[in-house]
Amino acid sequence: MSLRRILAAFACGAVFLGAGAGVAAAAPVSLTATYSCNFPLLDPQPVKVTISSDIPTTVGKGETTPAFDLRAVSEVPAEAARALRGLGARTIGGTASASASLTLPGGIDLPLKVPVSLQTTDIPASGGLTVVATGQTPPLTFSQEGVARIDVGDLVLTLSPRLADGTLAGTNTFESECTQNPGQNRTLTTIQVGDGQTGTVERPYRVKGTSAINTLTKGPIALNGRLDTELTPSTGAFTGTLALDRVRARLVALGIIPITADVQFVPTQRVTGTIAGGGATATARFKVRVAKIYLFGSIAIAGGENCQTKTASVAALASAGGFDAVTGGRLTGTYALSDLTGCGALNAFLSPLTKGGGNTLDLTLTQG
Repeated sequence: MSLRRILAAFACGAVFLGAGAGVAAAAPVSLTATYSCNFPLLDPQPVKVTISSDIPTTVGKGETTPAFDLRAVSEVPAEAARALRGLGARTIGGTASASASLTLPGGIDLPLKVPVSLQTTDIPASGGLTVVATGQTPPLTFSQEGVARIDVGDLVLTLSPRLADGTLAGTNTFESECTQNPGQNRTLTTIQVGDGQTGTVERPYRVKGTSAINTLTKGPIALNGRLDTELTPSTGAFTGTLALDRVRARLVALGIIPITADVQFVPTQRVTGTIAGGGATATARFKVRVAKIYLFGSIAIAGGENCQTKTASVAALASAGGFDAVTGGRLTGTYALSDLTGCGALNAFLSPLTKGGGNTLDLTLTQG
């Protein structure tokens, strides 16, 4: 089952690579997904697969791509490995047919089936099993400029568990289906087809991080959301729509007063920036909305949808370490907060609790 999953991941990855190859410099891409795979004598088993390769961000119109190497690492649970061991199997190998979807410029979806093979792997006496699959992609040609997208799909495995002497174990060769669990990111990468001078590449990121407000001293505020960007490959410039979830933060006002606040960072403009040379810079503009403010964690004293900073904050962000246009990276920076408005009768008292500079943002962007 886990083998089947790894094969599926490998096959999907191979399809993606074939779609994205080209003359432009390749960028590392990686996607981790979980599957449910059928396995003899067991309920469907979860398997996590990480697909990685180097895929160009751009490819020329009408250009036939070469093959690219792909690596898929699958983490098989201990229960599945134990079941194989119980059948007397000491190694497992096989083949797979993996499905993938290549969305061509213009929105046409091209379903693909990719045959792959799995390297023979020893089954450990205890614990889980890590299986590695490698291979190459088929060549593809794009006839229209625009943005192409590669999505990973399900797979069908044909597995052969073998005894120590190399003969087939009791189950003989069997076929198993692996289904990708719902609610996951399926996109391995997007590719700009053409010279990229006027075209853009869509780069969606998941955002996770923290913000610390100097005047509210107890710990950082957790931030979660997403940033959907449009990147111009030729220049590295991008614009993006930032959406951050509302969070409940436990804070301390004036150094001694415990408060709880429902806080949301609300963008006032699109994020702008540049990704180039292994680094990134970005400028985000936003107001901080305070939907509810509780004294001592339970006494509601102010808030509302109109309770927010009077003027927009500007945060200049820069990458901390490397930043990749596909896989993301970490961005940090500082910003100032204005006084509050629209918070009711206690507005004048509450404003000093937030107003001030030197507040920090620490965001990690991952492919998503």
